[in-house]
Amino acid sequence: MSCAPAKWRYTGANPGADTNAYVLFSTLGFPARMFTHSGFTRINVSLLGDNGEGGTLRLTRYNSSGADPQVVHDDTVAFATGEAQVYDYQTGLYDHFVLEFVNDGSAKTLFSVEGAVMPEHTPTQ
Repeated sequence: MSCAPAKWRYTGANPGADTNAYVLFSTLGFPARMFTHSGFTRINVSLLGDNGEGGTLRLTRYNSSGADPQVVHDDTVAFATGEAQVYDYQTGLYDHFVLEFVNDGSAKTLFSVEGAVMPEHTPTQ
């Protein structure tokens, strides 16, 4: 099965002066493995934020009932002026997954996040 990437954008609040986890994308609430069965086996994300600040990009997998969370990626994000930080994760083996940004404690005046769920082999455009 071949499908085109499905783009998404974070539309929530900018992180404040906290260490909260901000959910960027989640498959919880959908049937288990729905995204994989639809041909999507990767998630790609691009983050742009205030220079000198950052946080952690966390990918957590869940079982088919949405329980038993296991962190599979915990990547440090360090924002630089005008440079987007890009990450790409394989998700095809997970029943459910959640992508979160864990803030570093500093309020973000600039916080732009967009991405796509993608098939394994995405054609070049």
